Amino acid sequence: MKWFQVAQKVIGLLALVISLVERPGEGTAKKAEALSAFRAVVNIIDKELWNAPDWLVNFLTAEGIVSSIVDFLVANANRLGIFTSGDSQA
Repeated sequence: MKWFQVAQKVIGLLALVISLVERPGEGTAKKAEALSAFRAVVNIIDKELWNAPDWLVNFLTAEGIVSSIVDFLVANANRLGIFTSGDSQA
């Protein structure tokens, strides 16, 4: 159960970062900003609160994993109408 709770918090954090960089157009640039900001936030939280093993932080911030989650979250936000103007792909 603990891993599920961690996953929920990580996905929620990533959703927050995506919403912060959301603006019309610039899909590729927004995605890069979201990935960079997410990695920075995870590293700060890890140092201040989690003190997680390096392998876990590396896993949570791995390009392929985070990129896939960003695509999933943005696609669903678009489908639900959360992002409504312009090119809303992160």
